[in-house]
Amino acid sequence: MGKLLVLRLSQDDLTENMKNTRDQILDHLENHIHDVHAYVRSKVLQIWQNICREKAIPLARQQHVLGLVIGRLTDMSSNVRKNAIIYLKEYLMSNAFGSQ
Repeated sequence: MGKLLVLRLSQDDLTENMKNTRDQILDHLENHIHDVHAYVRSKVLQIWQNICREKAIPLARQQHVLGLVIGRLTDMSSNVRKNAIIYLKEYLMSNAFGSQ
């Protein structure tokens, strides 16, 4: 799903149908951040890292995702915490409002 977002659904000239598909995929990934299984939470954070690295997260959604990831910093699983920290690093490195 992450590769689909990065390769096909991150352009500026998307049709309304493609925007809806992109938003549904992002909603699905957001829901998995709170999954019962630590493996799923860890993997979805890795997908978010890749999407963030490729600057494919819409600006309107970045703050919400950031809040969800910050919530994972207190997760019981060390892998989830580690991937949350890596996401935060990627977010800071690819911040749209930061200096080049």
